[in-house]
Amino acid sequence: MPVASVVVGLVVGVVFVHRQRALTSPLLDLRLFASRTFSSALSIMLLGGVVMAGISLLFTMYVQMVHGLSPLDAGLWLYPRTSR
Repeated sequence: MPVASVVVGLVVGVVFVHRQRALTSPLLDLRLFASRTFSSALSIMLLGGVVMAGISLLFTMYVQMVHGLSPLDAGLWLYPRTSR
């Protein structure tokens, strides 16, 4: 099943790119990815997202394993608090 999902995702991606290149007014201008500035900014944002997700995962594992919190309590520790 996971292999089929990857294949379906790749096929949908190829169809999307082909269709966007053929349209006169595309939803996503694929020429943007040729710009080094745009691609660099996108790569940095992707890296930042991966790092933030990893930190969240490690933090929840830490509070569960070291401090003995339940998964629900560990998740609530990640919930943003409002100031009063």
